[in-house]
Amino acid sequence: MVRLLSTLLIAVALLAPPVIAQELEPADRIVAVVDEDPIFHSDLRRALAFGFARPGERPGDLRPVLDQLIDERLRAHSIDRYGVPPADPAEIDAQLNRIEAAHGGAAALDAELAKLGSSREELRRSIDLQLRILVYIDERLAPRVFVDDGELVGYYQQDLTAEMTRQGVTLPPIADVRDDIRSVLRERKLNAEAARWTAELRAEARIADLLDRPQGEDRELPPVVLRLGPKS
Repeated sequence: MVRLLSTLLIAVALLAPPVIAQELEPADRIVAVVDEDPIFHSDLRRALAFGFARPGERPGDLRPVLDQLIDERLRAHSIDRYGVPPADPAEIDAQLNRIEAAHGGAAALDAELAKLGSSREELRRSIDLQLRILVYIDERLAPRVFVDDGELVGYYQQDLTAEMTRQGVTLPPIADVRDDIRSVLRERKLNAEAARWTAELRAEARIADLLDRPQGEDRELPPVVLRLGPKS
């Protein structure tokens, strides 16, 4: 009788679906891999939700968002090689407080994070990365930027004059706006240097773009990832 009961239990166990299969749920999808570092669909949603990426012009268009995250991942790898230290916790807290205020307070932010399958710690890491990238740009790229007097005068006579005329505003003396013009031109040049740096990183990187690939088509890296239980 005991032997028969054991046989029946084994048969039921073989017929029933494994418990682990019931707990597995589609959790995410790999949308790109940057030098063996995966970017997930959830990364795109988090970047949009917290202002780490600009949305595309068309609603639901994730291509521009992914391009920005690929660039960010490349820059992250570069500053890790350069050895940029972690950001000041006080600066991270200040940025986190701004995000919290923009989302309607601590409870609303936590609810948004939970909906996105994220956490405050993950958000802090994203803020830390943004701040470290700025440090790298300031230390490595900013020294390359120089604005000479010819550029200042050219901007004043062309760009600023045209803008003031369009607005119907009297053009101020160049001495009064020299520092402002220098700041504008310096920022423009620094952005160009950052774009050049990122383009060089792209040229050297191995990037697999899976955003528009049908699920299951890629044989090296499956686009659907299964998660066991709730995300930590």
